[in-house]
Amino acid sequence: MACFWLVPLVISVLGLVCRCEYINVTVSHTNATWENTKLVSGCKLVGLDRNRKLNPADIRVLNHTGPLDAWIGAQVQLSPWINITGCFLHDNSSVSRTEVYSVDISNVRSPVETCFDQCSSEEFAITATRCYCLHDVTSIRGKPCLGHTCGSRNNSLCGHNNQCMCRYKQLSTDPVLNKTGNCMTIRKISNNYIYTPENCSFGHTFVCTYTNKSKITVYDTNSIGSWTDALSLCHHNNQMLLGLNTENIPKHNNKLQSIFSYWIGMFRFHHFNWGGFNVNNGQCVSIHIMPNAATSPELRLRNCSTTLPVICGQKSDVSTLSSSSPTSNGVPLPPIIGTVAGLVIIVLITSVVCLINRRKRQNELNNNRTTEQRTESWHCAQVAIDAHSHIDAHHNMSYSELSKNNGDPIQAEGDYIYNHLHSADRENERVKDLYHHTTDFRSEYDSLEKFNHGKDDQTDSEYDHIKVNSKLPS
Repeated sequence: MACFWLVPLVISVLGLVCRCEYINVTVSHTNATWENTKLVSGCKLVGLDRNRKLNPADIRVLNHTGPLDAWIGAQVQLSPWINITGCFLHDNSSVSRTEVYSVDISNVRSPVETCFDQCSSEEFAITATRCYCLHDVTSIRGKPCLGHTCGSRNNSLCGHNNQCMCRYKQLSTDPVLNKTGNCMTIRKISNNYIYTPENCSFGHTFVCTYTNKSKITVYDTNSIGSWTDALSLCHHNNQMLLGLNTENIPKHNNKLQSIFSYWIGMFRFHHFNWGGFNVNNGQCVSIHIMPNAATSPELRLRNCSTTLPVICGQKSDVSTLSSSSPTSNGVPLPPIIGTVAGLVIIVLITSVVCLINRRKRQNELNNNRTTEQRTESWHCAQVAIDAHSHIDAHHNMSYSELSKNNGDPIQAEGDYIYNHLHSADRENERVKDLYHHTTDFRSEYDSLEKFNHGKDDQTDSEYDHIKVNSKLPS
C-alpha cells in the first residue's frame, strides 16, 4: 500500500520521456520548385523516409524564426464529405457511446479534424471539451441545444457545454466529382439542386436553421461571407448552418432563389501525411512558419511550380522531450536529461526498497503465525498434563482420607468403592441397602480382581466403578 504512489510517478516520468517527438529541421538558403528540391545541395527534404500522420506542431526549425513558406515531403488526401446533423442534449447515463479522446478545444486548431482522425465510426460528436465516437446514434436525438463555433480558427461547431453534443455524419457517397473545394454550396435549378464544392474562403450567401429545423433563415446579398463566416453568423443568431439533405430540401424549397449559391453545413478537409513524391492536381504541400514560436506551423497547398525554400532534415532529426521543457531556438536544454534520468533512478530504487520491505513483512507474518501455532500447541499440552495430575492427586487423596477416617489399614485400590460407600452417608437407608447389596457381589468382584491381577490399577478402579453403578437402584 505504501508504494502505490509510484504508479502516478511512473506515468509522469514516462510522460516526460514520451510525450512529444520533435523533429529538428533547418531551412535551406536556396529556393526551388517542389520537383527540384532533391537537387538542393546539402539538403534532404524532410519527411521522405516517414510514413505516418504529419503533425506540424512536431516540427522545430533550428535556424529560422519565420515567417516563411517552405516545401516539405508530405502527401495529402481528402476526407469524406461530412454533414452537420444538429446539436442535442444528452444524458451521460443513457447515451451509448465510446469515449476515445478528450481535448481542450481552445488549444486545438480544428476540433472536427481531430475528432475525425480519432474515430473509425461513421458518426461522431463534440461537446464543449470532449470528442465522442458514436455507435448508437438514435439514443442522442434528444432536445435540441445551441452549439457554438470553436477551435483556433472558429471552423468547427461544438456544444456550448458538456451536455450539448453537436453531431457530425460522414457521407457514404461523394455527392460531386469536383476535387477543388472543401466547403459545399448548393444552387436550386427548377426543382433540382446542384452541389458545388468551392474554396471555403470564397464569399456566398448561406442558409441557417433553428436547432429544431422548424424553419430556416436565408441570408442573401446583404450577408455574403466565407463558409466560416456563415458558421459563425448562424451561431450569433442562435441558429446553425443548415446541413441540407434529401429529407429537408422539399421543406425549404420556396426559400431558395436560383440566382444564388448558398453555403450549407457540409465540408471536408485535407489529411496530411509524411511521405514521398506527391502531386495533388498540381498542388504540393508546404509549411507556413509563424514568427510567434507559440503558434504551431500551418500546412498549406501550393502550386508545385512555385519556388520556395526547402525544409531539410538532420542526420539525427528526432529528439524526445516534454512539451513543457525549456528550449533554446527549439533545442532542448541539457538539464532536462539529468532531471528525467534522476527521476527514473529514484523510481527504480524506491521500487526495490518497496519489494524488500514487502518480502520482509511477509516473512515476519509467517514467523508470527508459526510461533502462535507452537504456543497454542504447548498450552494445550500443558492443560492436558495439569488435568491428568489433578485427577491422580484427587484419587490418591480420597483413598487416603477414607482409609484414615475408618481406622483401617490402607488396603488395595480394589477396596476403594467399598470404603467410599461404607463411609459416605452411613445413616442413609438407601445407601445402607446399596451397601448390603454390594456385599453380595463381593465374591464376583474378588474373582474379577484376580482375573485382572497384574493389569493397571486404574483399569480395576474404573471397572469396579462401572460395575457398582450398574447395580444402583433406579
